Amino acid sequence: MLIPGSPSYILGKSDGTYEQFTKYIDGISLFNVPTFDVIFVDGRARVAAAWKALPYLGPNSTLFIHDWDRKEYHPILQWYVLEQTAGRMARLHKKPQNDTLNK
Repeated sequence: MLIPGSPSYILGKSDGTYEQFTKYIDGISLFNVPTFDVIFVDGRARVAAAWKALPYLGPNSTLFIHDWDRKEYHPILQWYVLEQTAGRMARLHKKPQNDTLNK
């Protein structure tokens, strides 16, 4: 699955696709909790991991992305609002229209 707006969708390359890292990306569901206060995304397939995290974030939850200086992660902004950056770290929250996504 190529997620629209992701680097693999736009450029034909990325740091990993959903197909390549399905277990890694879907691992969030193994915690059996409805929402997280904070999610930290690092490693591979960051755009896909951020997309998968959407239904697990409440309206006041925060998503952190490491290596935000890499432009290939910026398609995440179609689902998230950038709140702050510090060095190579970004703090984001999901856009309100994404509150109805299912897990």
